[in-house]
Amino acid sequence: METIQRALRGLAITILAIFVAAGLQGLPAQAATGPSKYVEGTDPAAFLYDPLNITSISLTLPDASLRALSVDGFNWNDPTTEVGWQEGSAVFSSYKGTLPSMDIGLHLKGGAGSRRPISTCDPSCRVLTNSKPGIKIKFDFGSANASQRFYGLKEITLNSMVQDPSMIHEMTDYRIARSAGIPAPRAGYMNLVVNGVNLGLHMILETYDKQLFKRWFTTGTSHSYEGAYWQDLILNPTAIVRDYSTLQLKIGDVNTAYTDLRTIATINNLSGVDWWNAINRYADMGELTSVFAFEHFIEHWDAYSWYIINNYQVHFTDDGILTVHPWGLDQTLSNNTSGDRNVKYLDATVGPAARPTGILYSRCLQYTACKLLYQAAIARIGEVSDSINSVGFIDEIWSVIGPTVLADPIFRGSGAAAMKEDAKAFLSTRTQTSEFRSATTGRRLPNLDLYYSPPSHFEQGKVVAPLVNNNTGFAPKYTVLGDSTSPICSVDEVSGAITELNPGNCVVSIWTPAGPLVNPDDGNPGFHSAYAIAYVDLGKIPGSILLPSTRTIAYGVSVPLVFKGNSSGDQTVVASGNCTFANGAVTATTPAGICTLTITVAKDARHTPATATLELKISKEVVTTYSLSTDPNWTNSTKLPKGATLPLVNKVSKIVGSCINSGTTLKALGATGSCKVTIAAWATSTQSFVSKTFTVTLAPNPQVWLQKVALPVAKKKIGSARFTLANTDTVTTSGGQEGFFGYVGNCIVEVTPRATFVQMTGTGVCKVNLDAEAGYKVGAIHRVWTFTK
Repeated sequence: METIQRALRGLAITILAIFVAAGLQGLPAQAATGPSKYVEGTDPAAFLYDPLNITSISLTLPDASLRALSVDGFNWNDPTTEVGWQEGSAVFSSYKGTLPSMDIGLHLKGGAGSRRPISTCDPSCRVLTNSKPGIKIKFDFGSANASQRFYGLKEITLNSMVQDPSMIHEMTDYRIARSAGIPAPRAGYMNLVVNGVNLGLHMILETYDKQLFKRWFTTGTSHSYEGAYWQDLILNPTAIVRDYSTLQLKIGDVNTAYTDLRTIATINNLSGVDWWNAINRYADMGELTSVFAFEHFIEHWDAYSWYIINNYQVHFTDDGILTVHPWGLDQTLSNNTSGDRNVKYLDATVGPAARPTGILYSRCLQYTACKLLYQAAIARIGEVSDSINSVGFIDEIWSVIGPTVLADPIFRGSGAAAMKEDAKAFLSTRTQTSEFRSATTGRRLPNLDLYYSPPSHFEQGKVVAPLVNNNTGFAPKYTVLGDSTSPICSVDEVSGAITELNPGNCVVSIWTPAGPLVNPDDGNPGFHSAYAIAYVDLGKIPGSILLPSTRTIAYGVSVPLVFKGNSSGDQTVVASGNCTFANGAVTATTPAGICTLTITVAKDARHTPATATLELKISKEVVTTYSLSTDPNWTNSTKLPKGATLPLVNKVSKIVGSCINSGTTLKALGATGSCKVTIAAWATSTQSFVSKTFTVTLAPNPQVWLQKVALPVAKKKIGSARFTLANTDTVTTSGGQEGFFGYVGNCIVEVTPRATFVQMTGTGVCKVNLDAEAGYKVGAIHRVWTFTK
């Protein structure tokens, strides 16, 4: 039989031989004392999805939450108007014991047919005793609980199963799907109590989240979406069907979302061979046709591949490969259907009132190669259902949950036993019906597998040959999947050999056509069409980091660290030794020793991660800018008066000009010009000062006016004329001080751009003075004039 490589990746039904004695407080009487053979996986939450163990959860909701939830309801046109998360607390019990109370968030779930209220407020609030809601519980609800997990899970889904009185449909269906290699949720049973009111048995259903997809897809998830009620992967809406943009984003960056859906919707504008060739580059057609076959095999009328285009999940790997996943399987496994619910394997793709089925399904049935692959998938789903004894599985489930179902506090088991028997009868004869035999054509299931031995590292141009298991007798066709604008690899369509073009995952499909109904050579049935897919990690370019050439750092100075990795991944720097690293700069914390920097650049799509170590020898801080003098009143622009002395910052190595020194004291010998003083290099315990030459401007002592200022006069008669005090509007001294005029008496001092004057305004004596403050080591300067008219 054909095998799907994904089944080998994702399905691990392990019989666990561990029986743990534990308290059963609050659990139904049917609960066992350890995991059953149906537990899949070894993750911490695996035991929750055990059909033969019933766990329990007791919720406490405050009045505010009950009041908010009391007005919740399904909204056809705008699901965002439904009531969001409400706070509460939860206590969980299983054969492992009882967990401490956890703060949680809760909201109701369900579509038009299954959404039920949880509370009423008239005006006091209470939990309804005649309603059985489906709910979602969020364990990382609120900032205080951001790191809280429930056996590794952030959320759980509890389906009320109100449209399946037997409460076995979803459990049975999902097991068939997973056994056929379809990535689908695990499921278990959990009894729900809210504020002391027993709301009966619920199904805990694994959420389509990153954790689920990680178990099935090793290449990661870029986006996932949920589709419901006539939402389809089409570009433009019709009178009945909504377009791709109406699907709800569940996982992925909102800034990049919907571009992948648009690509698929654009392809779906094509038909026939054009559609087939295009969709094969972006979709796992083995998985898609398996889902369509599965939905039809279980009579899932409320599905993507039937007239309501409902209850489906869309997933894109990091490589951009599309898969579709089943959801909402409660109304299945029944022959008692009619009208829209009478799902036929090969029925017309347009139903009553011109309602179409999902575009991917209808396009598939319209093209022979895809239709034959779908028919092969029907045969395989039927074989899987029979081989895992789905009928016996129902009996095992019922032996555990039957008494609880029949005693359900809401439905009292109404119709449950009959529906369980109907499901058994449906499955026991499903592969024997004439419709099934006609749809599957009588061909044999083939074996087709594709595998490439992954290279140890990326090597552009290298050719890797396939390992193929193919018993069909037909030469297969190979196709590379993914974005053709930046391909990871190319493939020879005949030999299947791939050529490495870029680092990353090379995704290749293999397909063989259907054989004849009867082989003319031996009279045996021919083989079905077959499909398999292989994900080949071609490795990546080894990561590298280019370090700066400098290998020293001065104490006390923050130095930007500049390095370059060939990966675009996140960069981290960890400092150890005598330094710190912050805001992109490294700072030595001692004047000697070694600073060690460990630099890491994370992987990206093309490169492996890289780590490098940079050792910097720490030296004293090198000081190149400092003052000539230790005198705080001295600046490098200050003038030194003749005969004045200046304390120097360090000893002198050279003097040129009219100055002399005695040790670290400098003395001015001249009144004009300058002298050049070279300070010798020196060091402290933490700093090294370089030798530096300063220019010292010399000045007279005492101060003199630098501009032409009138000589002093006493009671000089000037009449009405103006007397020139200075030939400028601003007077300064050789000590760098500014002179200021003042006057007393019947006169006025007038300043013009070219001169400063005094003029009498009346009789009597006018006194004018010009004053400048003391300069550096020189006294103040003063001049006085007196005038009469």
